[in-house]
Amino acid sequence: MVLLTKIDEEEFEFDKILVSGYTINEQPNLIAKKQFTNGNRKKITTEYTDVVIEIDIGCFDGDTLATYLSKLTDGEYKYYSLNDKIEKNANFIITLPSQTVENSNNDIIVKDFTVLLEKSSDVIW
Repeated sequence: MVLLTKIDEEEFEFDKILVSGYTINEQPNLIAKKQFTNGNRKKITTEYTDVVIEIDIGCFDGDTLATYLSKLTDGEYKYYSLNDKIEKNANFIITLPSQTVENSNNDIIVKDFTVLLEKSSDVIW
């Protein structure tokens, strides 16, 4: 089972950087929420599911990290849906935070940071 793959000319798997930690949050898209006087609440959702994937980037050498970050671009990805227990395709928008880099004994060390993938649309196949 592959957890995250970039779909383009050549498929690229992100399993190596996922070992540092990741979360997949899948929630129905909320249209409205109503609070009744008796304390009950009603949520109105669409069939569209919002998906946010957070990848915690740990300690990797500069070359490995550069390879993976160059592939993390907006576009179509295949991910494993924890809710439905199947692989799904979706378009994602990527947010890369600014990186703090240190130089130690001629090796570049990148401090921990989180990459955010937010689903922008479903892909129909």
